[in-house]
Amino acid sequence: MENIGHENLELREYSKAIESFCLAIKAREKIVGTDDVSLSIPYQGQGDAYFNSGEIDKSITCYKKALYLRRTYLENNKESKVAMTQVAKSLCSLAMALEEKGDNDGILELLFEAMHLSITEVGLKHRKTADMMERIGIAYFNNGNPKKALINFDKALEIKRELFNCHIEVSNTLSWIGRIKFTK
Repeated sequence: MENIGHENLELREYSKAIESFCLAIKAREKIVGTDDVSLSIPYQGQGDAYFNSGEIDKSITCYKKALYLRRTYLENNKESKVAMTQVAKSLCSLAMALEEKGDNDGILELLFEAMHLSITEVGLKHRKTADMMERIGIAYFNNGNPKKALINFDKALEIKRELFNCHIEVSNTLSWIGRIKFTK
């Protein structure tokens, strides 16, 4: 059912995806109980489906459950890079949903935690880390702090120039920097 949920998500059939993820959760809970990390995958998918269908409060509930399960697993498996990636993904999804709802309290904290996990997982000079810095920059920008936004985009630009030199990723970052400087 979980695979069908992801397929429906890709096809933008959100109500079908939600239903498929719900069935996957119920079936898996019968086998593993309610606190197994494997449940985080359908909860995350269900959260994505709710988010994309505009049901932000329900997406937040799902993202929180996925995050709880993934954090619990990471506490017992501190060296698991896969767990770090999954926790970071849930943190970013939750931050995005909270931002969409207009609840900006705690968004930066979630994003900084995700960036810390990203740096631990892949290091400072990596696209994931640069992407997290940009996401934090966007959050600062949206919260009316262009100076801190610019600092994060400058750091992301430095990493992306080192990794990609002349690439669309670099131009996207430069575009954000221009937007921030223009609106100061």
